[in-house]
Amino acid sequence: MEPGEEDFDPRLNYHTLVRVGFLNETISPGTGHCSKDQIDTECANAVRDEQTRAAEECSKRLENIQNTAANDRAEREGAERECADKLYAERQTITRIKRECAAELSKEIAERNRAVQEEQERMDRKCRMERDRVIQGEKDRIERQCEADRKLAVEGERDAAARKCATDMEQALQGERIQGERKCEVDLARAVQEEKERVERQCKVDKDHALQDERRQCNIDQARAVEDEKKRTERTCEAERDAALRDQKTTVERQCKTEKDRAVQDEQERVERKCELDRERLQQTERETCQRQSATDLERAIRDERDRADKECTDRFQQEQARRGDDISFNPGFQAWPENIADFDIDGATYVLRVRSRVDLAATMDHDTTSPAACVRTYCNSDPLCFGIGWDPRKENRCTTYMDSPYRAIKARDIDSYPHQNMIVKRDRMA
Repeated sequence: MEPGEEDFDPRLNYHTLVRVGFLNETISPGTGHCSKDQIDTECANAVRDEQTRAAEECSKRLENIQNTAANDRAEREGAERECADKLYAERQTITRIKRECAAELSKEIAERNRAVQEEQERMDRKCRMERDRVIQGEKDRIERQCEADRKLAVEGERDAAARKCATDMEQALQGERIQGERKCEVDLARAVQEEKERVERQCKVDKDHALQDERRQCNIDQARAVEDEKKRTERTCEAERDAALRDQKTTVERQCKTEKDRAVQDEQERVERKCELDRERLQQTERETCQRQSATDLERAIRDERDRADKECTDRFQQEQARRGDDISFNPGFQAWPENIADFDIDGATYVLRVRSRVDLAATMDHDTTSPAACVRTYCNSDPLCFGIGWDPRKENRCTTYMDSPYRAIKARDIDSYPHQNMIVKRDRMA
């Protein structure tokens, strides 16, 4: 076989690279064309691919809607956190109110203790005044009694001495009468004075003894009475104070508990109602939005994709008819590839041929296809991230697309040598 004959299709009488879309159709083609079944199959494949792409687009839109719903749920959770923060603030307020109630209760207890102490001191002063009054009255009574006893004793002694003196004077001599009278008067005066002093001393001693005994007994009785009264008063005051404190504490605690429970209940009910309303509103809005958006987007996407798929199918069918099926059924081996050809056009995009090459550091995707040109038209022409395609004849009806990554675009210098694959690269990416 002569060189180049492997690239010639004797059935159609023109170069095979024209049929696969890599050379301009400068030679008048023969009358050969693809069958209607092949064209229908290609259109069906295109429709299936478009439907697949439409389904993927719908899936992406559904994912976006789900992301929106997730954002709405996040907002709802934020609202719930805000409600929780408000509930925490209200609980802090209730704690502060409890502290204020406890402080008010302590203040009330201190005031009542001070009042009890003042009342006790007043009772002590009253008891001391009563005791002093009783002691002074008894002292005055004893002094009056002693004075009366002293007067009675002096008068009795005086009468007895006078009677004795009169008797002696009557029996004595007349001469001695004056001397006797004087002596009698002196003796009487002395006796009266001595008796008076004795009586006064005895009265004083008796009075002192009686006063001491009375004072001692009075002190004992007074101390006992004061102690009994003090104990009774203390018991009464303690009982009254304890009862008052218990009543006050019970009242304050009951009031504080009632107010606290009412405040907590009211705030909890208000917060729960608000949270429930917000949650229901968010859920309702989310459901309505998702349902409405999903239904609308899905219907629009299906309608648009159906229309676009129908249009592209019609366009492809017309193109295939115009192209006469040049690349539908033929899959060349290495012998069908020249070493070097000029830049060639595939549906308005210009490509260059790089034989025995590949790109190692790139994102790749494998696709099912019928020929290199079909792979370029379907997977690379309209994708700005596509650098080019690779064709390995060992992989039947399979091609590889080389794509830019989000972090780095493929450059011409990234193309490496590889013996089992040829590449078709966009010309503008080889600059």
